[in-house]
Amino acid sequence: MTVTKTTTACEATLPGLPPLPKPTPGVRSLIYERWQDFDADWPRFQTWLQESQAVCEFGHARATFREHLQGTFALCAAWGLPQAACRAGLLHTAYSGDVFYFALARSEHAGDRAELSALIGPDAERLVHQFGALHRGTIVSAILETGEIPVQGIDVRWNRPADAAVAGADSVRVSAQDCAFLMFITVADYLEQAVASNAWKDIYQVETPGTLWPGSGKPATCLHWLSKLARAARPHLPSGAQAPQIFAGCTATLSEAAETKARNLYWEVVRAEDCDDHDVYIDEQDVDADPDLGALQEQATVQVAGMSDSQRVRRLRAAVRLNPFVGEPHVLLAQLAFRDERYEACVTECGQALRKLYTLGTAWDKRVSFPGWCAFTRLVALRASRRARGESPANDFPRMPNGLAHIDAMLAEVRALEE
Repeated sequence: MTVTKTTTACEATLPGLPPLPKPTPGVRSLIYERWQDFDADWPRFQTWLQESQAVCEFGHARATFREHLQGTFALCAAWGLPQAACRAGLLHTAYSGDVFYFALARSEHAGDRAELSALIGPDAERLVHQFGALHRGTIVSAILETGEIPVQGIDVRWNRPADAAVAGADSVRVSAQDCAFLMFITVADYLEQAVASNAWKDIYQVETPGTLWPGSGKPATCLHWLSKLARAARPHLPSGAQAPQIFAGCTATLSEAAETKARNLYWEVVRAEDCDDHDVYIDEQDVDADPDLGALQEQATVQVAGMSDSQRVRRLRAAVRLNPFVGEPHVLLAQLAFRDERYEACVTECGQALRKLYTLGTAWDKRVSFPGWCAFTRLVALRASRRARGESPANDFPRMPNGLAHIDAMLAEVRALEE
């Protein structure tokens, strides 16, 4: 009788096998979607959100407004921004914005402002007011032109005459620290919704939309300018506040050309997966014809260009080199390494993927959620680590005596692989 070798969690490591990064408490809260870990008042905020028709029923970029607001808050909190900035992230566009024409409240109305202040606190409300009522693009333009936020702050004009009338001036000086907070909230805002087909921007606010939402799910290209905002904002955080770890601790930037080429190379590999025997382009004259499976299969061999694994790897490696801040290309590289039986390389790619996913705090490829990318990658690493130790395909997950893979045991072994 053949005895199948089993491995316990304490045997999970292998000399030469790289450890996986361990999720920080903030990342674990993101994965579990435990927003109360970030703010003791979260139950009160959650009640307000769930009872608001506007945030629950308004479709935002890729999901509901509520999901976007929660996600922006969670990113700010996971990055370690001060509480006022995180709470401002929760309701950042309550008063609309430069290019976002929708609002939950009136920025020029004292009563509306008092209600919002009572909910999230006066410091957070002040940032929300600046985020929506002021022309934030002025700060962005100054950073993109000079690479920095002046220590004396920036004079910013009001977006609407009503706000200027209340203020008694056409513009207001925004302190360097407030500029920094507004820029980090902007980075979180964009990263949370960064898809190529954005409902509010590309559909609602366009007289005759030229795209069909939700599109393919392709990532948007915005990291090149967001990285510049983060680098400029970093020096102006309050004393004792830690800079977010994104973009190498807010010290590195990315060029638009590199980001665009990296995204396109990644997306070529993604599109190559969408080619089974029935995924073919239909000739115009055949659009209304009855389907013929044999004809479709014949077309598939002619019309669908294949991509070899070596071509996939080359594109993904180039994408990683051009854009070193996103983890999803590594997840695809890990899967290619696994099916090529390069198991240690697979674990290495999984570790790189998780390190970058945990740092960014959100998915770059938003076809899958952040918790989904993390969960999948950790299990690929577990399976590859077992194969690297010589386990058989029948035992590449820990099994119970009844032959089933026990999920708690699997996750215990994943944790044993972590640093």
